[in-house]
Amino acid sequence: MVDAEAGCGVPEGGVAGGCREPGQPITGARFLALNPGHRQQLIDDPALVPNAVEELIRRHGLVNTARLITQDTEFQGMRLKEEEQILVPNHLYGLDERQVDNPLVVDFTRPHPEQHHAAFGNGPHRRPGSFLAKLELTVFLQEWLPRIPDFVIKPGTTPRTASGSVNTVHELHLAWDTDPR
Repeated sequence: MVDAEAGCGVPEGGVAGGCREPGQPITGARFLALNPGHRQQLIDDPALVPNAVEELIRRHGLVNTARLITQDTEFQGMRLKEEEQILVPNHLYGLDERQVDNPLVVDFTRPHPEQHHAAFGNGPHRRPGSFLAKLELTVFLQEWLPRIPDFVIKPGTTPRTASGSVNTVHELHLAWDTDPR
C-alpha cells in the first residue's frame, strides 16, 4: 500500500482569516488513517459528514487561548506572576464528562456535537477562521474519501506535531494503493 503518497503540513506562517485553523483537515486525515472503522462509517453513510466534522473538532481541537498575566495573583492555589503567559486548551471543554458522555470516544452519531465543544472559542472571541476550518474538513471528507477510501500513515514515518496557540500537524505522510483491483 505504498504506490502513492501525500505529505502535508501546515506552514508555520500559514494564515486564513487571521488564524491557522486550516490544519483541521490534516488532523482529520490523521485520525481516519489510524481508525479505518470510522473511515468506513463515513464512506458507507456520507450523511454523517456534518456530525463527523463537529465530532472531530470536538475531540481533536486545534486552538488554544493564550493570555498574559497582568498582575501577580493566585488561582486555586497556583501562583501566577505578572508578565507570565498561560495557555488554555479550548478543546478541553469537549472532553469534560459533565458535558459529553464518553468524551474520549469519537462517535459520528453523537447528537448535536456542535453544542459540546468550544474548540474555536465562543461568542465575540470565536476565531474567524473557524468557518473556513469546518468547510475545509467537510470538503476533505466529501472529496477525499470517495476517491481514496483506504489510506494509512506511510510506514516508516511518524506524524510531527506541535502545541502552542494552535496545535499543529507539521508533517503527515499518507500512503494508499493506486491499484483498484
